[in-house]
Amino acid sequence: MTAPDNTYWESLAQKALAGQATEQELNLLLEGLSGQNGADLQQVLDKLLGITEGEDEHQINQLLSAYKQTPKKYSSIVDKVLESDKISEPPKVLKVSAKNGRSIYWYRAAVILLVCALGVLITLSIQKGRQSVIHKMAKNPSVDYNIVPGKDKAILTLANGKKILLDSAANGVLADQNGVDIHKVQNGQLIYTANESTAPDATGSGIIAYNTMTTPRGGKYQLVLPDGTKVWLNADSRIKYPTRFTGANRIISMVGEAYFEVAKDAKHPFIVETSRGMNVRVLGTHFNICDYPDQPVVRTTLLEGSVRVIYHSDSLMIVPGQQATMAIDGSLATKSNIDLDRVVAWKNGLFYFDQMDIVSIMQALSRWYDIDVHYAGKQPTDLFSAIMNRDNDIHEILSMLEATEKVHFKITGRTIEVLSGK
Repeated sequence: MTAPDNTYWESLAQKALAGQATEQELNLLLEGLSGQNGADLQQVLDKLLGITEGEDEHQINQLLSAYKQTPKKYSSIVDKVLESDKISEPPKVLKVSAKNGRSIYWYRAAVILLVCALGVLITLSIQKGRQSVIHKMAKNPSVDYNIVPGKDKAILTLANGKKILLDSAANGVLADQNGVDIHKVQNGQLIYTANESTAPDATGSGIIAYNTMTTPRGGKYQLVLPDGTKVWLNADSRIKYPTRFTGANRIISMVGEAYFEVAKDAKHPFIVETSRGMNVRVLGTHFNICDYPDQPVVRTTLLEGSVRVIYHSDSLMIVPGQQATMAIDGSLATKSNIDLDRVVAWKNGLFYFDQMDIVSIMQALSRWYDIDVHYAGKQPTDLFSAIMNRDNDIHEILSMLEATEKVHFKITGRTIEVLSGK
């Protein structure tokens, strides 16, 4: 059998970097790197990754910092690389290197697979974190390890005050609200559709019926509003909306965090009223609003289209890639060159921490894992960067943070105590 040439390896490596390679193809890359064709593949990877001799560490850290996606199908391949004895235990800042004179090809293998498939973190130690989890479980078998990640869970409050637990309700039509059927479908989604057999506002009262969807801590849900607008609701959030849009504007209100894909309707602007008074006015666009009460600012980030943000008599327009913020005093400001992948990471099943303090990180974890957080002594002032799957075990995440030696945690039931590191 003829050995694969550079064209073959380049094609395979490009598929991997594009996130399109299968597990079998990624395994072939690993075998190639450790086999007789390793030198050829090393040159291919150097070219594709832009790595030049003498600058490995700097450029590889840049690649890791640029990592955005986490395809789950590659996780087993990443585990194989990380558990291999061909890679030394990485230090606090993630650097994969060879040890005992072993081939630098495995350096490249770790890079290409981490860039394609890393599902845990960037700057935190992987191996040390996992070993810490195993050690703690063996040392403390009585500790409750039943803190689980969030899931599709929400409460729907109808116009008459009736509450429906959506995670336990059967799929199908849940209710008829003012001539609109409410359908629960698979994959945690609620859809409102007009019921032509029932006249809207059958009571003749002229009163608009409102529904409210609330996600608890540890919950998330998707919603399709009567006009076709799609809404993703993050944990510990609430949205109130009419069962049928009437009049000149489509107005809803919210608190917490939500991502919107607004159905286009030039004649009827879509307006989101946040709990702290920021109003977001659009015609049809994609944007994210974060309005958690425990955060100092309200943030509206635009991914597509255009948005006008209003607070009393002040207003500003933002374009895709920009973020409008409103401070506690109501002042509006615009930020540009926003990392959109970071903003919507929660919607895509990820935690994306970029130079964040431990308080902000723990706020995000507490909402998703439904845990209480307390701080003992002086709070750590270090900043952390990491990308993690939101379905990871909480103990693994905490152990990875501990691997930096900047912070430690004590778990008692569903309460986590945060302590400074060394």
